Amino acid sequence: MDDDSESLSTLSLAEVMSMPAIAIGPDLSAAELRLLAQEHEIHHFPIVHEGRLVGIVCVSDLEGDAPEHPVMDRAWRHVVTATPPSSADDAARLMRLHGVNSVVVADEEGVWGIVTRDDLLEADPELARLLVDS
Repeated sequence: MDDDSESLSTLSLAEVMSMPAIAIGPDLSAAELRLLAQEHEIHHFPIVHEGRLVGIVCVSDLEGDAPEHPVMDRAWRHVVTATPPSSADDAARLMRLHGVNSVVVADEEGVWGIVTRDDLLEADPELARLLVDS
């Protein structure tokens, strides 16, 4: 049987995600984001505008940017999302499929949290099998 077809984890994203997610607006500057990241010790920020998820940015995306540079210019606009009841397996597969290191956990009510590769590996080291290309 193929490794991808085996269910490795019964954890839901609601059990694994970092929360609450700290959503930012599209007009935030690189300097403001760096301060938020330092204050909350996080690196990934969903960008919400008028109640809609419009992007995601990681502090590393802003490397070399001037302090006043708007974060939206560096944001990933194709945000990979999953709902809270989705499984950790689902998130690992989404990360590999889309080549990303985080999944925003959201539903019709809004953004609930973020799950990163590190979150998944800490919760269940067996998920490493789903996070790497075969």
